[in-house]
Amino acid sequence: MFSDSWMLLITLIVMAVMVQFSFAKGRSEAARVSVNAAELLALYRDSQKQLNEMQEQYSKERSEVQRELFKLQVKLQVYEERMRIAGITLDVDTHARLHIAIYDLILVHMGLNELRTAVFYIDMNWDMIEGETLPLKAQSLVTQLEREGKMDNFLKEMRQRFPHIPWPQTDGQGRPIASPPPKEEQPSPPTNSKRTL
Repeated sequence: MFSDSWMLLITLIVMAVMVQFSFAKGRSEAARVSVNAAELLALYRDSQKQLNEMQEQYSKERSEVQRELFKLQVKLQVYEERMRIAGITLDVDTHARLHIAIYDLILVHMGLNELRTAVFYIDMNWDMIEGETLPLKAQSLVTQLEREGKMDNFLKEMRQRFPHIPWPQTDGQGRPIASPPPKEEQPSPPTNSKRTL
């Protein structure tokens, strides 16, 4: 009986020591976690700040690039029209020019989400278009549109859904057509601007 009492006492002492140890360990764990949480919060805030700065910089640069590309497209259209009027032709594959024009318009005026929406409108499977980034998706889409004969359908849908983008005109068979010459402004007839008092 004496040995059972001692065993019970030893067991109780061991249990008390274990409780004390686990309590002390729990306090140090909690302190360590709070330090880690503070460090993590600081790292998160720094990363968020960097992300915001990069997004702002990207937005500014993208806007500048969009303006420059638009200016160049307008210049090219003016030169092409002048050349057409003068009877000058270029040895350029018209399909390649159409593909490049559509690709450039997508990159300048659309993001991945808008492109995904556009693909939905023409009943194509987004996941079947290769690439993860906008340039790769745009390139793959243009190639797939040509292969599947959906170029005209795509352009028609894009003119309706995104009218602010100067989509090229096609002849119904995927071939680009020249845009009509600009209308010359007719001088307005003189008006009689006499006032009677």
